Amino acid sequence: MRLLTGLAPLLIAACVGAGGAHAAPIGTEARLVEALTGLSAADRATASGHGAALLRENFASGDNSCVPPGNPVLSFDQLCHWSAPGAGADDESGWPDLFVGIAGGRIVGLALPHDRDKVGGDWSCRPMAGQSDIRFCFPADVPAPQQDRWAEEWTTFLNAAG
Repeated sequence: MRLLTGLAPLLIAACVGAGGAHAAPIGTEARLVEALTGLSAADRATASGHGAALLRENFASGDNSCVPPGNPVLSFDQLCHWSAPGAGADDESGWPDLFVGIAGGRIVGLALPHDRDKVGGDWSCRPMAGQSDIRFCFPADVPAPQQDRWAEEWTTFLNAAG
């Protein structure tokens, strides 16, 4: 998919590198969301293990990358974006298929541009204010006030971008 013009400067360089087990690129958004939300709390670490492998294999190049947000609205250490293989010029929305927020060396949130993906039981999702098809999802171990803050940040960021 093409990135929104407003997002492109924020999402230019890939900067995920980690050791640990290797995983093959997932290939579809539904499978990637299921894999990310199926990670245990320990595996959501981005320095090693399954979470690091998922990021390295699915977010480490080109349009699918993790970068510092470059936007003071977002307090994540890294913002990852992913578009399905083969998407691009055929998709008029311009939105990536998935955003991942990383803070404190852990995968802590997802922004999904629709509500069709299955999310693991240890995660909870809420619709974006004014955009019921966009969901923000967080692991259960992220405190509710932090979830609220990140949902507000993502809402501000996405509204400004598009």
